[in-house]
Amino acid sequence: MHKIGSCGNRVFAVVVRDQSPTHYRRVLHAWATGIAAWLLLSGAVAATAAPAPKDAVALSPVYRFYNTQGGAHFYTISVDERDYVLTNLPGFALEGTAFYASTQPTTDLQPIFRFYNNAGGVHFYTISAAERDLVLTYAQFSYEGTAFYASPAAGSDRAPLYRFYNRRTGTHFYTISDAERDQVATYPEYVYEGVAFYVYASGNPAPNPNVPPKVTLTTSDTALVVPGSVTLTAAATDDDGTIATVAFYQGGNKIAELTQPPYVYTAAIPAAGTYTFVAEATDDKGARATSSPVSVVATGGTVTPNIAEAFRFLAQSSFGPTPTAVAAVQARGVAAYLEDQFTQPMSFYPMRNTRTSD
Repeated sequence: MHKIGSCGNRVFAVVVRDQSPTHYRRVLHAWATGIAAWLLLSGAVAATAAPAPKDAVALSPVYRFYNTQGGAHFYTISVDERDYVLTNLPGFALEGTAFYASTQPTTDLQPIFRFYNNAGGVHFYTISAAERDLVLTYAQFSYEGTAFYASPAAGSDRAPLYRFYNRRTGTHFYTISDAERDQVATYPEYVYEGVAFYVYASGNPAPNPNVPPKVTLTTSDTALVVPGSVTLTAAATDDDGTIATVAFYQGGNKIAELTQPPYVYTAAIPAAGTYTFVAEATDDKGARATSSPVSVVATGGTVTPNIAEAFRFLAQSSFGPTPTAVAAVQARGVAAYLEDQFTQPMSFYPMRNTRTSD
């Protein structure tokens, strides 16, 4: 008996009887099964891992071996498993990194299920839960758990992993290389089964950019008589996250900020004029978006002019501005001041008599 692996005080062994291809496959399977069991029992790897945030996932290389004895390929993301195969299984030739994948799940990365075919001595990988459940009914297959995590959907930073079935050996072959796919497709014993799932061609995929939120603003009225109020309602969404805050602005000044929907605020309209409102949404990663402006026209009431406006009004409509008249215009408003003037006795601008006698 030859010891082939140990972890702590646990030793995994197989009986070495020959150097056949099947022997190498069984050695690899025994070692993989033992190391997986030890990791779970020791707590080094959790049986069920919680999904990690998408931006925090680190990608690792998936190594590809070629079994020179049996003619099949073996894929592993485990550095320990890679090193064991290199050291103890001379029939396996390391061909390098096949692709990159994750060792932990995310919201868009799913487990790749790994099986060992006891009859053929090879491994099978699938992302399909339905296919996993079907293979579990086959007595010759041993389920080895999750191999790594990949995506069922295409993406700008992902590569399709092509899957072939060898009718002669009953094994599967996987590759992300278009050239290798086209070459294997010319071999009559291989049947192309399509894209198995989507992986990464490099360990540093393009980061997923944060998509800014979207926000629209509506008002309960666009015209009203003062004094009054208007209800502002914002609709905010974020395609790749959540809305953190929605703020309402009037004339560039923030008048309210809300952190929970519904995003509704009632703004007072105290005097006549045109009021312009916008809503600004901020997502959970700090990106902002601003709605199109919405204007509300308020009429009636008293419009209070400033000093310059009062001077200009009096200069154009009276004998000239005086401090008393300016104060009256500001206090009462233009409309009320005019109404008051119309109730006063008629007066004339003092004119010098320039007529000469005959």
